[in-house]
Amino acid sequence: MRKIYSIMLALFATLCVGVAYAQDHAPVTFTLNVDDPDAVLLQMTEGYSAKKVNLVKGDNEITVPYNSDWRAYEMVRMDARSGYLIDSLTASTEGAPQWEDQTAWGMGYSLTVTEDCKGATYTLRTTNLNVHRTDSVVFVIDNPSIVQVMYYGSGSISIKEDTTVVYYCSNPAITALQDLPMTVRPSWGNLIYKVFLNNTELKAVEEYGETYYAIEAPQSGDTIRVLTEAPEGTMAPAIITLDSVAKLAFDSVMVNDSRVELQDTILVPWGKEIALAFNIANYEVTVNNTPLGNYSNPYTAVVTDTTKIVATAKAYEKYNVTLILHDHTCFEHIYVDNYIYPEQDTTVIPMISKNPRVNLYAAKDCVIDSIKWKNEVRPVLLLRVPKKVFLRFGHTRLFASRSSCSMCKEIA
Repeated sequence: MRKIYSIMLALFATLCVGVAYAQDHAPVTFTLNVDDPDAVLLQMTEGYSAKKVNLVKGDNEITVPYNSDWRAYEMVRMDARSGYLIDSLTASTEGAPQWEDQTAWGMGYSLTVTEDCKGATYTLRTTNLNVHRTDSVVFVIDNPSIVQVMYYGSGSISIKEDTTVVYYCSNPAITALQDLPMTVRPSWGNLIYKVFLNNTELKAVEEYGETYYAIEAPQSGDTIRVLTEAPEGTMAPAIITLDSVAKLAFDSVMVNDSRVELQDTILVPWGKEIALAFNIANYEVTVNNTPLGNYSNPYTAVVTDTTKIVATAKAYEKYNVTLILHDHTCFEHIYVDNYIYPEQDTTVIPMISKNPRVNLYAAKDCVIDSIKWKNEVRPVLLLRVPKKVFLRFGHTRLFASRSSCSMCKEIA
């Protein structure tokens, strides 16, 4: 009975502490003075979710409850809506916690609510960006669905029609609004043929592997014309240079998935792909300073202007390796580029310097005792009985490594 009373007393004490703890953390109310409620979105967390807080112009009383699960007050976040900027969000009450700018450019703030916020007054001032966008240009785009137009400092511009008037701010004194230069770029996987500012063709900018066009200093009333498709029959040259060995390594050239004859200059339909394939099994090939491998052969390029393709190559060294097995019956097989089943103690294996590797596999109940080699251009190997060994050959020496095996001795 005494034990039951002790448990009940402990539960009662815990309940009392919880009630007292909740009473010590009553909701906090502060005042938020807003100049334009349409300019911002105020949200307050509710555990793992968030709810919108409606605002009016002038003073708004914001009450923030305490979350006993988190042992902290709910979070409050303020975000500028599209077309607006938060100029300032400050506490006019001394000692009150300040809102923190989460974006560094006045688009979003958060407030960590504490009891010090109780009774405080915060003042929010915003800017309607469109008020300062008094200049305009006309965008004429043949296929706006694959074109992205952006202000320099404040995000994308929605263009859904072939002809769209875009307003911008050209006044550098409005530091919070940096619209210029506007940029024009293709969406991922697409191309832009040409961009004109009035009748002047703009040069494409290549930066960080991306192509775009910059509208640096337009005048109000200018027209920007964007062409995503080249006129039918437009061609662009691919100039191909192969050294003497690359010509031996050359396999085929394809234009727009059709095989063509190799020439020094190949005309390619604008925006289509040229692909050059090489024999990389016997040659080390480099195209435009990029070594070709299994996943980069053939070399491909989308031709939109004069495109230079320069290939160099060198043949891999070929030589023979003689394996002398003290007992070939102890070997299940040997693997180089295919399986070799030794039928005698001496086996000559053709090797290539690209991947000078021999895999040796022991037969059942056999393990490797030792491996020996001579440091020669055509090395001779002396082997006595293995389980599984990988041998790698260099031009003048043999490198050997093997998987762990409790019955294997040190490599000689």
